[in-house]
Amino acid sequence: MAQVCSASEDRQEKAARSIRQRKQRNEKRTDELTRLIRKLYEDNVSGRLSDTLFEQMLRDFEAELSDLTEIVSQDQQELERISRETINAEKFLSLVRKYTDFSELTPAMINEFVEKILVHQAQGKGASRIQEIEIFFNFVGKVDIPHKEVELTEEEKAALAEQERRRAKKAEYNRRYMEKKRRQWKEQQEQEQAEQLPLAAEQKGEHIA
Repeated sequence: MAQVCSASEDRQEKAARSIRQRKQRNEKRTDELTRLIRKLYEDNVSGRLSDTLFEQMLRDFEAELSDLTEIVSQDQQELERISRETINAEKFLSLVRKYTDFSELTPAMINEFVEKILVHQAQGKGASRIQEIEIFFNFVGKVDIPHKEVELTEEEKAALAEQERRRAKKAEYNRRYMEKKRRQWKEQQEQEQAEQLPLAAEQKGEHIA
């Protein structure tokens, strides 16, 4: 649980820091553009700036100002969303502290912690079989927990290889067994049909007589 909380907090803090920095830069630029537009009007009225150049510069400044204003608004919404998620993370932490010491994972505890579990279709066979399972926690959603790849010992590699060999051997045995049963079933069907032919012919002869 500590990993879940730490990973969620780090991710949210990094995202919020980046968005705040971008928002501050864009807000500073919008202030500059507002002053530049004001000065354009002053220069145009005083005759220092021609109408043609005034209109061209005004269009450029207003287009940039409109784009930045939209970006700032989106960043503000994103910061508010992160703030809500931070509050949810605090609620999750409070829930974690509630169960800091337990010896058994009960259904009630799982219901409090877990929102949903997605089990994906398995890929591969035997020792190479992989199945992805996604766990979505209440308040914080899905959290990607960093993990280290486990380096197998030579004994473990040998055990896995033996397990795979046995699996392949069993699969081959089952395949041959099923082929044998299908062949026996086919021969039995053919024998039954062969036995029925003389009987059918005899019955047909009696019918004609």
